[in-house]
Amino acid sequence: MICFNENIYDAKNIVKTNTTNVNAFSSPNTGSIGQLYDGRVFYNTETINRHNVSSVFDITIIDSLPALEIVYAYAGASDGAINAFINSHTAGIIIAGTGNGSFDKAIRESVMKAVEKGIIVVRSSRVVSGKVTTQYVGAFDDAKLGTIVSDNLNPQKARILLMLALTVTKDKNKIQEMFFTY
Repeated sequence: MICFNENIYDAKNIVKTNTTNVNAFSSPNTGSIGQLYDGRVFYNTETINRHNVSSVFDITIIDSLPALEIVYAYAGASDGAINAFINSHTAGIIIAGTGNGSFDKAIRESVMKAVEKGIIVVRSSRVVSGKVTTQYVGAFDDAKLGTIVSDNLNPQKARILLMLALTVTKDKNKIQEMFFTY
């Protein structure tokens, strides 16, 4: 949990929405889970996502996390960065896409190469709110592409979850379920 300006947020859903304002944090997908007034905590709701001791992750037995990279996608982006990461044998790549985790054809072809080499690729979005869906009509079918969606995690949070997931399994279906669960 995180508390800013008398509002309490769960860590999964909080994002920075302004570069300099004091009130720069919010949770556009879910809102705050409570408030803090007169030194007392008042909860409106609680997170239903698995967390803490209910998770499958045990960081006490982990000495290091797998190396993962984030590739930023934008109109006309080349495949140079993603190919460099593929060649460096990274364990996973997060695509920081536009809209619903979108990326251009050049990146798509490299994503298919990465998947063929066993690299886990997660589609995420730079957009502040909303989910990345598995069926993006006319553009992406993650089952066919071999990618995973980040649900409502931004690229940085998706990277952390994928690092943890890869300490437990390399099974794409199980990892996708983790993105829907945590």
